[in-house]
Amino acid sequence: MTAKEYVKTAEKARALLFEAYVEFADGDHLRACEKLWQSAAHAIAAAAQQRGWECGDDWESLYSVLDRLSEESNDPYLISSFSALQMFRDNVEYDFMEDFQVKSARPRARKFIEHILAMQGLPTDGSTEC
Repeated sequence: MTAKEYVKTAEKARALLFEAYVEFADGDHLRACEKLWQSAAHAIAAAAQQRGWECGDDWESLYSVLDRLSEESNDPYLISSFSALQMFRDNVEYDFMEDFQVKSARPRARKFIEHILAMQGLPTDGSTEC
């Protein structure tokens, strides 16, 4: 794994995060939820790539990487933050979240994604607005 590969994956995470903002602005909350979930998955995959760890795109693989990141960084909140993000993935399939729920959870999702990217030494914009 080259450094460029994990950086490309991290850049994709950022692009998906931006696309989520566009979808939210356009009023398509389901598509925006999907983009937020994909952004988080790409950020986690980039962290795994940087460390030479295996990472699939399924929930179990992502959780496994986060478990290792949590131990490495002594950050027990990574797992619970990720678990909360799963509601965005589930919302895509079941459309159960009200608009106010999506709106209130977006900043936490962005903060999680930015935190994972920052753990890789990548710059963040520091914003929690989404």
